[in-house]
Amino acid sequence: MKVVRRAASDSDFEIALLKGAMRVACTELITVHHVDEAKLPALFGVIAKTIFKHFRDGNCDATVLGQQAAMKALGHLGRKPH
Repeated sequence: MKVVRRAASDSDFEIALLKGAMRVACTELITVHHVDEAKLPALFGVIAKTIFKHFRDGNCDATVLGQQAAMKALGHLGRKPH
């Protein structure tokens, strides 16, 4: 069996960062803000757009990206953060 290795590229790190930010946003919405899990699929577009916008602006912290997206999603639901 031949093992093929390749160096991780910048895009691999970006994908991991964006996945982490999405995970943070969803977890925060469910656990902290008590958003029903059934409402999450409708918020994915808002969450993703917010994460990409702030990522393109130079923010590279998955936790901060996720929190910003969660706040935007709460606003989309007409709720304010605690």
